[in-house]
Amino acid sequence: DLLARPDFYAVAALEGTTAIGGISAHVLPMTRKSESELFIYDLAVRADRQRRGVGRALVKRLTELAAEEGIA
Repeated sequence: DLLARPDFYAVAALEGTTAIGGISAHVLPMTRKSESELFIYDLAVRADRQRRGVGRALVKRLTELAAEEGIA
């Protein structure tokens, strides 16, 4: 059910067919503005793949997807 929600984002980093990282986020409506913001809930990268830009790439892709929907 969570993956089908329009206010939930999940992105996986793959190396071939193996998951080496992932990020999840929720859209949060702002109380003082009519805009929404993206709240990163979880970010994980396999220990043997850390410090190689995987996490940075996940955040970049997540923000690109959110921007396509007009979310800051």
